[in-house]
Amino acid sequence: MQDFADISNREIFRLTWPNVISNISVPLLGMADVYIAGHVGGDSMIGAVALGSMIFNMIYWLCGFLRMGTSGLTAQSFGFSDMYKSKSVFLRSLGLALFVGFFLLGISAPLSRVLIAYMDAPSTVLPHVSQYVAIRFYAVPASLSLFAFNGWFIGMQDARSPMWVAVVSNIVNIIFSVVFVFHFQMGIGGIAAGTVVAQYFGLLMSATIFNVRYSRRLPRVAMSDVIKLRELKLFFSINTDIFLRTLCIVIAFSGFTALSSRMGETVLATNSLMLQLFTLFSYMIDGVAYAAESLSGKIFGAADHSSFKRLTHRLFFWGAVVAVVYSCVYLFAWHPILSFFKPSPKVLAEASEQIGWGILLPIVSFAAFVADGIMIGATQTASLRNSVFFALISGVAVCFFFRFFQFSFGLWAGFSVFMLMRGVLHIRSMSNLFLKENF
Repeated sequence: MQDFADISNREIFRLTWPNVISNISVPLLGMADVYIAGHVGGDSMIGAVALGSMIFNMIYWLCGFLRMGTSGLTAQSFGFSDMYKSKSVFLRSLGLALFVGFFLLGISAPLSRVLIAYMDAPSTVLPHVSQYVAIRFYAVPASLSLFAFNGWFIGMQDARSPMWVAVVSNIVNIIFSVVFVFHFQMGIGGIAAGTVVAQYFGLLMSATIFNVRYSRRLPRVAMSDVIKLRELKLFFSINTDIFLRTLCIVIAFSGFTALSSRMGETVLATNSLMLQLFTLFSYMIDGVAYAAESLSGKIFGAADHSSFKRLTHRLFFWGAVVAVVYSCVYLFAWHPILSFFKPSPKVLAEASEQIGWGILLPIVSFAAFVADGIMIGATQTASLRNSVFFALISGVAVCFFFRFFQFSFGLWAGFSVFMLMRGVLHIRSMSNLFLKENF
């Protein structure tokens, strides 16, 4: 068991900045795919890439438990200096990732039809999105396996390895997409194929890092311990809680977009645009949340109550700093930021009436992100699941209360209450944890 006198701000920063870079590389890749699609097939292909990417974002978001469940258990094993258990967690997670990945690939044909029908793709886009989704499904086993690797690396206090894998694999993605599309004339299939190649390249890179940096430090693990019933029960319980927690979040975000679409094209465009402000904030605050997973899990595993409490105070402080900075930037620079996306004057006018919510959201939501990371690291997933569920009910109640007065106001009020209550309820759960003499 390790002893932690204190966790410095430098340690938090060391684990935060690589995760921020990893997060930023994702939208840059999406922009590159849209750029390629626009130069090859115009609006219909751009729409196909957008819809196809949204489908896989939904799948990967719901499968995020493979990373989060792994990081918390691994960090606790690291804090307890139990490398045998750490490797067992990794093998268990990788096995589940491969099973889920190949299962989804096996049912990809009917699943694709259902998901594309759900997205209600226009007839001009349908052939392109069908081809894109069919090819990109071959990357799912590799992508989910990367979740297991990344969660394990983060739990081992290694944020740089996932960063380098993300950056290099995204560069590989762009290179192969360009070659497939412009040299081999593969059209939208080339963009999807580039993603498939990049994901398997990233998986190979992760496996290489694992073997070079960690294999000698890790003991041999008996397969009977990997599939031990008690450990499997705990593993699946944690991952089920995280899955249900994520499902509630997906319902909140997809419901926000669906209700926005009922209010007309202008409101839908405005709300989607303003959510980009929230997305920009999430890239930075997620870095703090990932650091929280690593550090809180490590200290929780070492059963160091006082250090755990000091760490949470420090994490919330830096989360608040990030939130205030973003809110100040949005207060003074929201117009040029939104103008970058080239909206119509009507959308900008609507945004000027609603921008207060965009400025407020970082303040009301930072605690949810930070507390999420702390609770995942401490594997308090049942409390996490319950908090998000009750936060969702609170947000829906506020939204439908105000719909009788001003629906747009109620929509933003409900979403803000959802994010605020997530943080409040998480903090309440952590307070109960602090009240215990021992973990």
